[in-house]
Amino acid sequence: MGTKADVGALRRELARLERREPDRLHYVVRRDFDLVAALDGKRAEVIFSQASFEHFGDIHRTIEQLSSVASENAVLVMSVDLRTHSRWIRDKDPNNIYRYPGWLYRLMEFDGIPNRIRPREYEAALARNGWSDIVIRPLTSLTPYQLEAVRPHLHRPYRSHQSDMHCLTISLFARRATRGTPA
Repeated sequence: MGTKADVGALRRELARLERREPDRLHYVVRRDFDLVAALDGKRAEVIFSQASFEHFGDIHRTIEQLSSVASENAVLVMSVDLRTHSRWIRDKDPNNIYRYPGWLYRLMEFDGIPNRIRPREYEAALARNGWSDIVIRPLTSLTPYQLEAVRPHLHRPYRSHQSDMHCLTISLFARRATRGTPA
């Protein structure tokens, strides 16, 4: 498909996928989320994730798997929803899940609960696994006034500026470094 966006080629690939005749575009769903088994020896050139990473219990393992199936110079595009997911409180207190200590949050744990991983942690995990050109952009944010009003009520690890608590949703872009080249 080349380096320029070819919308026509993408539409043709989507049509093939809908007919269950994929050539270059594959959509795989697995209960065990085993990326290596899902790709069955194939390599991914473009990886797109829409609001799923915040639900993975072990993002380090997920990123390791993702990295092992990514081709050289693969591109990762993902959006991550860092907010509380409960609809009734989401708009009033989007950082509610960051108010609790880890032991209490784990008591409320269920499959798919938001993992509370912050933007710099995603960046560090990707860099450790050979991804470079990492760019993180906030999509929705708290205003400085809103952040300062909530910051004293957050659990201690989330009060620092390094936690980027103003970020409510982010887009993350990265490129898989060429093997043998430092990230």
